[in-house]
Amino acid sequence: MSHISLGIEAGSITGLIGPNGSGKTTLFDCLNGRKTLESGQVIFEGQDLHTIPLKERAKKIAVVQQSHRNQLLLSVFDIVNLGRSPYQTWLDHGSKEDQAIVKQVIDMVGLSDYRDKQLKELSGGQRQLVWLALALAQEPDLLFLDEPTTYLDIRNQIHFLNLIGRLNEEKGLTVVMILHDLNQVLRYCDYAYLLSEGKLMAGGKPAEVLSESTIEETYQVHSDRLHHPKGHFVLDFY
Repeated sequence: MSHISLGIEAGSITGLIGPNGSGKTTLFDCLNGRKTLESGQVIFEGQDLHTIPLKERAKKIAVVQQSHRNQLLLSVFDIVNLGRSPYQTWLDHGSKEDQAIVKQVIDMVGLSDYRDKQLKELSGGQRQLVWLALALAQEPDLLFLDEPTTYLDIRNQIHFLNLIGRLNEEKGLTVVMILHDLNQVLRYCDYAYLLSEGKLMAGGKPAEVLSESTIEETYQVHSDRLHHPKGHFVLDFY
């Protein structure tokens, strides 16, 4: 990747989009600090991200990856409690405040009835909510989501993205997520950045970024804008 310059507005939902192999995941990991840069900087709250100690960074930034370590035998509560580790010492495995926050985020994502269940007992959609709850337990200002809807059926996709939208609106949570469904980008994102072959092709409001000509150039497919009765438009591909 080269010549990438972009900004993430606080309190917004930003989508990273582009064909497979376009550089979305690389950019995603550069922005969240998991990938070391060969050149350039990522500035977070006026500071070079890589100069912020990991423990302090984890109090500000949370990442939900597409794949996760095998935690099937742990309970939902124990997994979500891992999100409190940036606030704990090795002698302190969880204060009453930590436990209250864990219970709060489990309730927030709608898993209060599954608090004591092992991860292996949950559906794919429920597991995705567990990972989200773990991230929220960090009390981040900035949340990164790597293709959060990939393995979910349509009902769980809508539920998950509606929850993200609600957290953004009610908590002011800043969200950056990789999405493949361009109609979901139009519906849920305030901004979008389109990548192709490691280059930034376009950035801005999704309706402006996702023009028919840009979609054809980047994805090699045709598209039409269909006006929805609720006033917005959806994309039809062929």
